Amino acid sequence: AGARVAKRSCAAAMSEASSSQEALAAALWYSGSSPLCSAPAVATLLLGIAVLLVISTLYSLVIIQKRRIAACLMRETLQENDGPASPPLTVIMPVKGVHACSDTNWRALVSSVYSGPVEYIFVVESTEDDAYGPLTKLAAEPPVEAHIKVLVAGFSTSCTQKIFNLVHGIRHRAANTELVLFVDDDVHYPKTVAQRMSREFAVRPNVFAVSGLPFEEPNEDASLACYLKMIYYYWSYAILFREEVTTLWGGCLMLRASSLDDLTRRWLDGGYSDDMITAGYALEKGPGALVMPHWLVLPARGSSSWTLGNYLSFARRQVFAALTSATPSDRANNRRLLAAGLVCSLPMWAVALAWFIELPLLLLDAALLEMYAPERARALELGGAECSFKAYLVIIGVPTAVAALAVTSALLRRALARVAAALERDGNPPVVRGNKDFNFALFSIAYGIAALLWPIISIFVFLSPRRITWSGTEYVIRNGRVQSVRRPNPTAAKRSRKAHTEDQANATPV
Repeated sequence: AGARVAKRSCAAAMSEASSSQEALAAALWYSGSSPLCSAPAVATLLLGIAVLLVISTLYSLVIIQKRRIAACLMRETLQENDGPASPPLTVIMPVKGVHACSDTNWRALVSSVYSGPVEYIFVVESTEDDAYGPLTKLAAEPPVEAHIKVLVAGFSTSCTQKIFNLVHGIRHRAANTELVLFVDDDVHYPKTVAQRMSREFAVRPNVFAVSGLPFEEPNEDASLACYLKMIYYYWSYAILFREEVTTLWGGCLMLRASSLDDLTRRWLDGGYSDDMITAGYALEKGPGALVMPHWLVLPARGSSSWTLGNYLSFARRQVFAALTSATPSDRANNRRLLAAGLVCSLPMWAVALAWFIELPLLLLDAALLEMYAPERARALELGGAECSFKAYLVIIGVPTAVAALAVTSALLRRALARVAAALERDGNPPVVRGNKDFNFALFSIAYGIAALLWPIISIFVFLSPRRITWSGTEYVIRNGRVQSVRRPNPTAAKRSRKAHTEDQANATPV
């Protein structure tokens, strides 16, 4: 009824206009204001503002906790002989290729402080991998040559190559291993991480897995694409106000060796995402099985050469992983994570509509009416109180919510940097450099762009064929599992299978 009254009022105003300028002003005012002052538009803005404020509140809780943890870490010194001996540990790192920080990260890992027996297993898919030569040299260097193994896994046929490498490392672990730590090669591991993670199992008898949190540090010349990747992890930080979580990060994951039998079977049965399969398996064991300690923040240096194409490929893989599953519980958990990502991103669409469409039209209408028909400006308030409320939302509500998110995001980054720096002070080369290389303006722009792109990427992946290319290998998914694996170089695969057969003799059965 309000819309019909508004239409009649506008038509009457236009018919009574004595000049074409007034008619143009009334027409532009009606075309810009009437559709945008509807109840759905107001509800969309309210929902967007509410979600932004909720995320800001959750960030604030995480900030308080991280600051407290950082202060505790700075007062604490953990030595190798502190407390009882830790259980035997095997650290497994799947490696593909060499990047700028590879050697630094590898050496930081093998120099870890651990009060029990520990071995390090690096797994590559082929002897032709660029990392194979440097790793074999690292294994031969004193004084840790007896604790490092470099294995060739061969090429996977029924799961992703990363999972295949992980399982190959598990099969070659020491027979007395009680804990297994899986790590990625693009993360810097402070000396005390393994020791501290093992203690989580001692104080939490019912825990199934302990996972860390990635904290990417941009270089000074980092591109917008680097910050876009960083935003992906920032969305997950909102759930970190509790240590008991429903998701994990496979880049730093510790489990009991006795629990690997059933898990590795799920991995090998068409597994695509090792961390999502592990998270679904842990949730089946009940609350408290999956823990992400507040102190476990691991720094990583982002690549400065990242492009928008690299980011889009990365984002597609993340959405694609959410569409895979090993069991119905995996499927349900992955769908919840995908829905949470959409909830975090959709408010930015409301913000974009408010700032780039509604606000310009609102200002244009006010200017035209004031210029050409000031005596009719009050009479032509077609939306009434509803439109006035919408104007307050656009001009005051949206900027306030965005400002709250920007401030809490900046403070959250500072808090995470403090925790990472406190863990790093044990002697490894520093990676966290505070705010020296961080561009907050570029970060803010990336936050908005990433949120706008995420629903588009999700819809595109959902409607596309279930296949994706990861590190040059194409994986075809059917019913949530890897059905086939396609590689461009069969000659290398043949040579790798030969090397894989030669070191199978020393395997420890899972």
